[in-house]
Amino acid sequence: MVGLMWKIGLLALFFSSCAERHFSANQFPYHDTGAAKPKIALVPVITTKAQPVPWNLSEELTEVIYERFLETKQFYLTRDFSVLGKHLTDLSEINPLLEDVRWLYENGSASEFVVFIELVQHQLTPKPSKIPPQTYFLEMAFRVHVIDIRGPEPKVILQELVSDSFNIPIKINYSKDTLGKTTFFLSPIGSAHMQMVKQISRQIQDYILLAKL
Repeated sequence: MVGLMWKIGLLALFFSSCAERHFSANQFPYHDTGAAKPKIALVPVITTKAQPVPWNLSEELTEVIYERFLETKQFYLTRDFSVLGKHLTDLSEINPLLEDVRWLYENGSASEFVVFIELVQHQLTPKPSKIPPQTYFLEMAFRVHVIDIRGPEPKVILQELVSDSFNIPIKINYSKDTLGKTTFFLSPIGSAHMQMVKQISRQIQDYILLAKL
């Protein structure tokens, strides 16, 4: 618990050293109608220490989720809590963190909603078959928490395990299908990641927009 509190304390350093809270200069906090957009803090995707792929899954998934939110032009993303996910690599740490979320009000957060996303499963499994070629299932599961901090008390508006399974027709060649290559999201694993991110992002967006009404 001491280690956890130390990591939470990093937030104070972040807020004091970073005055700019916006992910993109192209963002604008209001719609053309003058209505304010929901202000959202997306904590970087929390993963385990043992990465199932030879790149940083948290960085990949987080970047794609940010892009999914920005391209809608319906939300305003802040940098609040962006340092936190980078220091949470053990899923057991997130549970006590969310037992009492009143600490989200500390350090003068500009956000209205805080989103935590944990990758809890990323498993490639061969399909049982006696006929070549060998094909695979990619099973992924994410635990999603969305917390509304507009009122005097935090309110959980979404807490769900989102999972899906994807067909991978060939054995993944990580030297070919790797993050950073222009064709990555056309590869079986890149396409599966993108589909999963779209599903999660849509669900989070729908709940936030509904809460904002």
